[in-house]
Amino acid sequence: MRSRRLCFSICIFAVLLSFLFSSCENPYLQEERPLPTLNIPEASPAPTDGNGAESVSGNLILGIYDYDTLNPLTTENEALRRYLTLVYESLAVLGKDGAPTPQIARDWSTTDGGITWKITIREDVTYHDGSVCTVYDVKNTLEWIAEHGGAYADCAKGISGFNILSQFELEIILAAPDAFLPCKLIFPVIKSEDLGNFTQPNGTGRYRYAGTSEGGSFLFQVNQEYYGAFPRIASLEIRNYESAAALYEGDADVMLCFDDNVIRYAKRAGYSVCQYTDGLLSCLLPSANTDLAVRQYISSALDRRLLINAVVSGGGTAKLLPIAEGTYYRKHQDSFPEETVGSKPSAVTLIVNEADKDLMRLSSVLRSQLEDLEIECTVTSYKTEEYGAAIAAGNYDFALLNLQIGLWPDLYELFASDGSLNYNGYSDASMDSLLRSLRTAYRDASVSGVTDFASFALYAEAQLDKIALRAEETLPLIGLYSRNASVLLKDTVKGVDSFNFTFWNTLESFDSWYVETE
Repeated sequence: MRSRRLCFSICIFAVLLSFLFSSCENPYLQEERPLPTLNIPEASPAPTDGNGAESVSGNLILGIYDYDTLNPLTTENEALRRYLTLVYESLAVLGKDGAPTPQIARDWSTTDGGITWKITIREDVTYHDGSVCTVYDVKNTLEWIAEHGGAYADCAKGISGFNILSQFELEIILAAPDAFLPCKLIFPVIKSEDLGNFTQPNGTGRYRYAGTSEGGSFLFQVNQEYYGAFPRIASLEIRNYESAAALYEGDADVMLCFDDNVIRYAKRAGYSVCQYTDGLLSCLLPSANTDLAVRQYISSALDRRLLINAVVSGGGTAKLLPIAEGTYYRKHQDSFPEETVGSKPSAVTLIVNEADKDLMRLSSVLRSQLEDLEIECTVTSYKTEEYGAAIAAGNYDFALLNLQIGLWPDLYELFASDGSLNYNGYSDASMDSLLRSLRTAYRDASVSGVTDFASFALYAEAQLDKIALRAEETLPLIGLYSRNASVLLKDTVKGVDSFNFTFWNTLESFDSWYVETE
């Protein structure tokens, strides 16, 4: 099962968490209250609606393969990590438009331009063992993430300190202004005691861990003490299959498909298949020596639809930039050149990581397409451990890369002159200014007009249009496409909005799902 970073970069933020690994020394330990052992009945008890009628019923099998752990901070299983959002919760979740909405948090605000953020959390949130969730858990979780990294590493990046105001109020202090901090509140909040001593799931979410079945599946039941609205499905079973083929040809009710499995299982009897744009951008990274006119020609002359058809069997979307579309900051799709511009080169050199099968296929199709344009194309492949040095050396025209599309539209690390992911030395003063203006939007309120997230959303949309235009003019990279991911749903799973899937919140509409019974 594919593992994946949530955002662009990993930043190691030095903090001391030694107390978290010793229960006798942890300063935030509360009285130990182990999760009670549950007897799993034939039919789970169902909460009732306002009229006294049962509104929760049925069991849903969520399929995975390559199981590693139920710890949401350390699992490298992408499907499992997404399923665990039903068990663990975060301060905020990103909606279909990418905007953060409160979950455990009640609200957040900044009064000093985006350096200090005050977070207030709900007082009625409890873990499945009955203990109260407090901001100490938020602080300790962020410190653990900063120390250990993982899928949520970017959520802790740039934090320089904390102020505990009360059990339910916390100030997060950043090293520099960051208007995107509310978008980074999406990490699962873990009880402090569990951070260094994980034994079984103990979240605050809609479903609580209920043990394992005789076959080894992980069982979950509706959390009867949940503070929010109940889902319509009474119980879940996360079932691990021995291989990808066993999963996608098995009997799970829900399966998340990535990479080649999206095409391989695009049709299956008894299942609905919901495809959505995944979070990776396949692109060409020009070297610092590649002339802008050549970049312009290659970008405008390539047939992206042909690439998508040949490499991913049509299961992709043409894209220019690593920015999610259909969001509050990018409502429209990329616009592509209608005619060929720039200077046609006589020859180009491509480099590629030989371990990336997708990019190897893409390099072959690109070479054929360039040769059809009467451009001689040489492709050189490198081992993974050699590829970074090859990119840094710059002895090529274009390097093939897959870039993670961020969950928030901060392209500073990729495009800024001093960005940590600026692999080709791209430098443009106008781009630097635009990128900084987004991060410091709250600090420069007299110019930006940003005082809250609603005004920031409008400002971000306008600034992203300018950033996209400058990127099209200077071409720090040439975007090609994002391939699709998909969700396979058995026909007995109802209430699903097939157009409501995103890579940043795949299970957003889960509460409306239900299982049809005979």
